[in-house]
Amino acid sequence: EHRRGRLLYVEDNEVNVLLVQELLALRPGLALHVAGDGETGVAMARELMPDLVLVDMHLPDFDGVEVLQRLRRDPRTAGLACIALSA
Repeated sequence: EHRRGRLLYVEDNEVNVLLVQELLALRPGLALHVAGDGETGVAMARELMPDLVLVDMHLPDFDGVEVLQRLRRDPRTAGLACIALSA
């Protein structure tokens, strides 16, 4: 059985998104979803319940720390696996 996974990347820099897309092309079982700002990222995390959330620390609306705090405060998303990234 081929397991599929969902990865949410909260990132506003297109070059960084392209880099992660290229890396994930080597893992065809992963579906990448991208949010361009923190507010959208939190909303998408609640909707998708991804297996992993990658969070850029520098976003246009608020920083990655705020994204992580909002996810942790919400009982639905408090247990999501998150990795903070910074270029």
